[in-house]
Amino acid sequence: MQILNGRTAGSQRVLKIAKSLSLGDTNVFICSFTEISKGPFIKSVLYPNIFHLTTKNNGRSSIFHLFYFIFSLNRFIKARKSNSVIYLYPTSKIIHDFIYLIYFKLIQKYKFFCEINELRSTNLYTKTPPANDLKKVLFYIKFPFIFLIYKVSEVQIFFYDGVIVISTSLEKYLSRYTKKKIRIPILCDISNSINFKQLPYNRNEPFKICFSGTISTRKEGFNLLFEAMKKVNQKKNVELHMYGFISEGDNKEINHLIEKHHLQGKIFYHGHFDPEDLPVEFLKYNLLILPRPSTRQNKYGFSTKLSEYMVSGIPVLVTDVSDNRLFIKDGHNGYIIPPGSLSEMTTKINEIIDNYNFDNSIVSNAYATSKNEFDYKLYTQKLINFFFNETIPFN
Repeated sequence: MQILNGRTAGSQRVLKIAKSLSLGDTNVFICSFTEISKGPFIKSVLYPNIFHLTTKNNGRSSIFHLFYFIFSLNRFIKARKSNSVIYLYPTSKIIHDFIYLIYFKLIQKYKFFCEINELRSTNLYTKTPPANDLKKVLFYIKFPFIFLIYKVSEVQIFFYDGVIVISTSLEKYLSRYTKKKIRIPILCDISNSINFKQLPYNRNEPFKICFSGTISTRKEGFNLLFEAMKKVNQKKNVELHMYGFISEGDNKEINHLIEKHHLQGKIFYHGHFDPEDLPVEFLKYNLLILPRPSTRQNKYGFSTKLSEYMVSGIPVLVTDVSDNRLFIKDGHNGYIIPPGSLSEMTTKINEIIDNYNFDNSIVSNAYATSKNEFDYKLYTQKLINFFFNETIPFN
């Protein structure tokens, strides 16, 4: 709904794909439903060949405004008289995506592509219920209906000219709907990063672990991480610092876990930072962590934070979910453990602390992996072929 200014992983993903396309002499126009209202488009230059379309006043979330948005966008595209395609990053309102598909693809006959980076139906199982009792009851009442809507919406994939997927599991799953797909993994911008050297750990100070992302207790596996921290803190001094959006329900659950495992003074929440501010924050810590459990949601998704972690100059600890093992080699460019194992997580954190050294081989190797696998510049020709060259095989 705010594809550029949403301060989300999605907005960062879209911008990196736009940058990749722009390197191939392709003009990219980024626009959002909530940023377009009546009046002429204001075209702002973000980067060479990348433009942000807005209007003087932001739009209103109504069905009338939705139709004004698509009609205005259609006029803008036709006025350019160019070979245009539409690339949809799915919104939070499925009905909007469906209307975009009908209007732009089936009526206006544009080539219409979509990003698929998760299975929405799997997200419901790890979503933390609201803290309010009444809202919690409504959450469980609506659950089967929302699940059904998500499953039915997958049929839309059949009509797209192609889909971009983020993981190998999604690539395999979506084969039932389409053969017109490519996998673009998590992306990063190497040119905006600095290959920092790993800082030495002063054993007289706390060992500081950092998590960045949406603080979803069930999705991210904080229950296991907190229990591991309790065990590690029996002999060591370890802190966890968290950045990101947190719901009322998850905030309540986090506080419960802190009390349950007696981690008062060990867990710190710093709020939701702009993505461009996080690299400096990461330098305050000894270890970055993604403790995700093995769930269907995590199987099909792929944490976009991993690429940011790997260019930070700080060692990374992840669990073996999704495509993490394709890119992380334990002890070479990071640390990786089986998901859902308290003993493995406790042992690995203790091992990292005990062997924390002053050379930067792990962070240097992580930087090299990002440069060779995740830098958006690597995917320019692949994306252009996918969007514009119908003679190039999709897979």
